[in-house]
Amino acid sequence: MKHLSIVKATLFEGRKWKEFLKIYKNSFKAEELDPISLYKKALQRDESRLYYLLFGSKVIGFYIIDVHDNFDMLNHIAITKEFRSQGLSKILMHHYMQTATKACKFTVVEANDKLVTYYKNFGFFSLEVEYFIPSFRNPEHFLRYNLLCAPKDHPKLPLSKETLKAFLLEIYDICYYLDENSPLVKRVLKSL
Repeated sequence: MKHLSIVKATLFEGRKWKEFLKIYKNSFKAEELDPISLYKKALQRDESRLYYLLFGSKVIGFYIIDVHDNFDMLNHIAITKEFRSQGLSKILMHHYMQTATKACKFTVVEANDKLVTYYKNFGFFSLEVEYFIPSFRNPEHFLRYNLLCAPKDHPKLPLSKETLKAFLLEIYDICYYLDENSPLVKRVLKSL
């Protein structure tokens, strides 16, 4: 497609921000949406990064990554409804895989069942664990996802039980502020 570009968002207001918010809110179930105020703070501190897919100057898609010391997490990726089924999410995924933080050991994504095959096409593999995350709308409600990982310069997989446990504890601590005493974390670790 002509006139496509991918740019890192630097301002979190204005027309492009509003176009992003509309796509974000229309592309995911309410329980899957993180509070925008959290994203805005993380983006301003460069703990998260937002990339827009532009058609001319109009935002038609985006992806958000959370950047951590040992891993980065693809948090959301979406294309506006009018531009879906044209291979544009693949363009975003290739950009993500090429620009994701080089120092990280892993690239991680939490995916529903419908998207597992999609992410496997980009080199991700499923971690063998029953994986749940808290809903931001109702912290007492847990959402079941598949945890997928694409290692960077890491020894052959699968991960050992000890490595997987440490990795899960790091994800829950950094991304959800949950420690190993949390009932949710205990439930997930018990499935190892």
